[in-house]
Amino acid sequence: MAERPDVIIYTDGACSGNPGPGGWAAILKHPVSGEVKKISGGDPNTTNNRMELKGAIEGLRTLKPNKRWRVHLVSDSQYLIHGLTQWIKGWIANDWRRGKKPNSEPVKNADLWIELHELSLRHDMTYEHVLGHAGHPENEECDRLAVAEIGKLAPLPKRTDSLESLARADVVIHVHGTCLGSEGPGGWAAIVQSTKQREPHRISGSAAQTTSNRMELTAVMEALRTLEPTRLRVHVLSSNGYAIDGLSKWMMGWHSKGWPSKIKHTDLWRPLYDLSHLFEMSYEHVASDADDPQAEECRRMARAAVEARFRKAKTKERQ
Repeated sequence: MAERPDVIIYTDGACSGNPGPGGWAAILKHPVSGEVKKISGGDPNTTNNRMELKGAIEGLRTLKPNKRWRVHLVSDSQYLIHGLTQWIKGWIANDWRRGKKPNSEPVKNADLWIELHELSLRHDMTYEHVLGHAGHPENEECDRLAVAEIGKLAPLPKRTDSLESLARADVVIHVHGTCLGSEGPGGWAAIVQSTKQREPHRISGSAAQTTSNRMELTAVMEALRTLEPTRLRVHVLSSNGYAIDGLSKWMMGWHSKGWPSKIKHTDLWRPLYDLSHLFEMSYEHVASDADDPQAEECRRMARAAVEARFRKAKTKERQ
């Protein structure tokens, strides 16, 4: 930034499904006064890119029209930043088409691009691209606000420590994953209890080289795969905070950002996202030493699975 801006606008957009319910957010910071303003909104049927554009539009709309502002716009959307800095002159020259020929494909979201372009011409603009989900405080806050707007349109899966979700669930799933060492042979287990069946369904498995987090996610995934996709109310109990936070808070944001490369275990998170949207999900974090017969059985099953894998590997080494 050559000169200190009058205002820094941080923006973000999110969408559950593409298209689907979406949210946008903007944070306006005035470096001189220290004033901060947060705005957000949603759309029941939109796309992630439209929400990225909407966040920038609404941020600029918030500025008082009585002066030409020096505005620094910060976003994790390459689509937004590249559009404003590289592509838009060509689109205008081609009458909002992606090529010079009259039959060229129209620019997507042209209605929003036109509005955003007109707003940006009123000010002295600079732009900055930042990585999403990389610890940038304002970007993370914008993401939280945008995802919260989606929750108002299509409620997010619940994380709860109360008995309410447990009491109304059609299916209760206990899961546990374990590993010998930080990376080594691991085991997972799940106990799936349906209100329509007297006896629970028990499943378990193992992997040769893995982590406890991967085993916990595998347990949830395999348990959900045993269910008929009929909008059942499913309550998952786990002692793994990473799994519960990911399922109840982070997963929707990761999906809306196109699963950034820095996210670990996307090979598991992606199918978990798809599976979880087949049901009405709720989640509960329980203590690792919880005095619950099914939780304890789940722990024993996971340990047995990894021990069996370990014994098999040792036997093979001796042969």
